[in-house]
Amino acid sequence: MNYRDVYARLGLTDLDDPKYQICLALDKMSRDQVLRTCEQLGPHVGQVKIGPKSQHRDGGLMLVRDVEAILGPGRIFYDDKVKNTPDELGELAAEMAAEPGIAMFNYHIDSAPEATAAVIANRGDKIDLGLTVLTTLKPATVIKYYKRTALTMVKLFATEAAELGARGVVCSAREAKMLLSKPATANLLLVTPGIRPKWSAVGQQVRVMTPYDAIQVGGDSMILVIGSPINSSKKYGFATPVDAIKAIVEEIWKARERRERSLARKLAKDLPAQLALALVR
Repeated sequence: MNYRDVYARLGLTDLDDPKYQICLALDKMSRDQVLRTCEQLGPHVGQVKIGPKSQHRDGGLMLVRDVEAILGPGRIFYDDKVKNTPDELGELAAEMAAEPGIAMFNYHIDSAPEATAAVIANRGDKIDLGLTVLTTLKPATVIKYYKRTALTMVKLFATEAAELGARGVVCSAREAKMLLSKPATANLLLVTPGIRPKWSAVGQQVRVMTPYDAIQVGGDSMILVIGSPINSSKKYGFATPVDAIKAIVEEIWKARERRERSLARKLAKDLPAQLALALVR
């Protein structure tokens, strides 16, 4: 699955635009700020993320419908981070399936395989995202709670999600190369928080990567979740948040071009060997 699949039902014709790989996080905003930001920045990004704080404070699905009225259908990542029983998660997935504004929603994979299966059975045409290991957890914290590294746990969680039929996972870009190289997880959509351009502060994120490096390793299989570098753009010398988005879009273009050149060189290098093998056969 790649980022274009998220928008398949919308009939868009410009999906090569890197903006569709950007999901703008609207965390720590009031309802009015969320709606104003959607009006101003919505045309410049593919998705917006509505997190737990906004959901609980501003009415959850009521806020989703207000955002949909501005952006249109299929432009919202509903970041609930919910962990619950199979019955509860199945009901949540059914609610998500009924909301035209929502494109993607997430849930904790470690709720249990039965819970993930209930999500998949009720998700409709939405992109369900199994949440692996939070990108804000320090290595020592991951070891303390899971007794394994983040890389190992992401692999285990993502493999379970893929085997059950999930369409994607939430992970850091640092795990993208590993997941895309494994047959079991190669077709997952990877939605990656912890994206920080070189010119921005890391903040509370731990497993971070620049937009350029993320696209280099993950290509079209990724949607990049980016918040403070855009929302606090003046702190980083940009006149407006739109200018920050343009700088990130330029990074994505450059990364795509570099990735395509690298893949072309690899193909050219491997082709003679493949031809020789075919002749032997």
